[in-house]
Amino acid sequence: MEKFFRLMIEKQGISPDKYHMVQEMMKGIQQSKSRAKQQEQQPKRLDQHVQPESKRTKNLYHKIYVTLEDVYTKKHRKISVKRKRVCIECKGNGLIYYKGNHQHMITCSRCNGKVIAMTPKVFDVPCYHSKSVFTGESDETPNQLPGDIIIDVEIEKHDEYTVVDDYNLQIDHEVSLSDLMEGEHEFKITHLDGEKVVVILPQLTSVITRGYLLRKVIGKGLPMGSNRGGDLLVNIIVNLE
Repeated sequence: MEKFFRLMIEKQGISPDKYHMVQEMMKGIQQSKSRAKQQEQQPKRLDQHVQPESKRTKNLYHKIYVTLEDVYTKKHRKISVKRKRVCIECKGNGLIYYKGNHQHMITCSRCNGKVIAMTPKVFDVPCYHSKSVFTGESDETPNQLPGDIIIDVEIEKHDEYTVVDDYNLQIDHEVSLSDLMEGEHEFKITHLDGEKVVVILPQLTSVITRGYLLRKVIGKGLPMGSNRGGDLLVNIIVNLE
């Protein structure tokens, strides 16, 4: 490069000032190319591939109501949800090939050329989870990743049982004063799944606070994932009449 510029000075009469100006310009170009090459060789950061929140569609929220029996027996509910998805027939093109005597493009009959089609899908929702999240199952567009479908589970009010501290079950059971006079004995409570749960009634000498007793049956409350679950609390009401 140096020889080239000196040759230009000798043959074309370029002044030394212009020579130095052009030389500095060429150095700048070479340095810019060198920096660009180094950046290409550097590994890309992982977060460069993470889609920002604006690139996702909104989450879809649904709510279902279940009975306390459904929760205790760990039932599942099948829920069908319609959401906007890129048409699987035309793959988001709006057109498909017509295979006849002469192949040509026609409007997709599934989405009517709109690219997006309302597509139903059945989701399996555990009744014993207060919330189920189905990642990437919300609406979809050609330029956005789908958000999530979030299904909240709400328990309907029960005639006999109430939920205490999220996982414990409580039920009232009335006994007479004469029952306590007979000493310790047992009685049975019909649970949510039909099981007969044995509860031991304490003797009269046990402490009675405000006219009732609270008996606990370990592990007979609502399920807690892989854990044993809550407890069954039997609120024994003493009839003093």
